[in-house]
Amino acid sequence: MATKKTRENYYLPLNGKLISVSKEVYEEFYSYNRRERYLEERDRSKGLLYFSDYDTEDNNFIDYVEDKTVDVEKIVETGMIIKELHKALDGLNTDERDLIEKIFFKEQSIREIARNEKVSHVAIQKRRNKVLEKLKEILKDLED
Repeated sequence: MATKKTRENYYLPLNGKLISVSKEVYEEFYSYNRRERYLEERDRSKGLLYFSDYDTEDNNFIDYVEDKTVDVEKIVETGMIIKELHKALDGLNTDERDLIEKIFFKEQSIREIARNEKVSHVAIQKRRNKVLEKLKEILKDLED
């Protein structure tokens, strides 16, 4: 009966050089490598295409897929500002918040609000200005 010859040294390629490794590392590396090839072969047999299949010498396919019209940073920044604004609005009392909602969310005019509350439009303007100053201070405190 012939005996199987065992290796003493195991090497893996790394940056164009062979690096000495243990038998366990060598076997794990090639086991993982074979698994990756198997999965890719299976995917291709089922018709799956990879983005890299569309790469050319000059261009990377992902550059054509990327939507450059959407500014993700701006969307995140706007979301953060809105979150801070909601925190600031929570710092207002009920009357102040109600006035802000009528002016900015329900888009009622100052004269319309004044008519409904039976006060002058100048009084509503002064209340609005005070509330906006208060919001400005709250937002400044939130920034710090």
